[in-house]
Amino acid sequence: MAREIVEKAELAINSGDIRLAETLLSDMSDGHKFFVKSLISISKSDIDSALDSIEKCINIVRTPKTRDAILEARAKMIRGLARTSIEEISEGGADLRWAMDRLGAIAPGSDEHGISILNVAAWHRQRSEMVMSLAT
Repeated sequence: MAREIVEKAELAINSGDIRLAETLLSDMSDGHKFFVKSLISISKSDIDSALDSIEKCINIVRTPKTRDAILEARAKMIRGLARTSIEEISEGGADLRWAMDRLGAIAPGSDEHGISILNVAAWHRQRSEMVMSLAT
């Protein structure tokens, strides 16, 4: 159920309906709420706010009572993309690789894992590491 609400919010954000995404926040757990808030901030080009929300998400989904390994990996992937966009290239790359490795271990072949592989390949390409990009 929680995943479906997050997916609905992501679809709303991707189609530009931020209001719908914001109305769905009240039906989410804290970890999911901060994840979606970070996506909303990114859509508004507010990277500082996005990084703040994503840190809160990561901290929540790491705790034993609210553990969500896939959301943690997705959050690290978003953090990596955000960091890369503000020229924290090495830190962003580390987050992207961590997310890819984690998703490869816990959800191999999933959509999330596939996206993480593409993000790491794009990160290598951004650094003009074409062979590594192709190898990824």
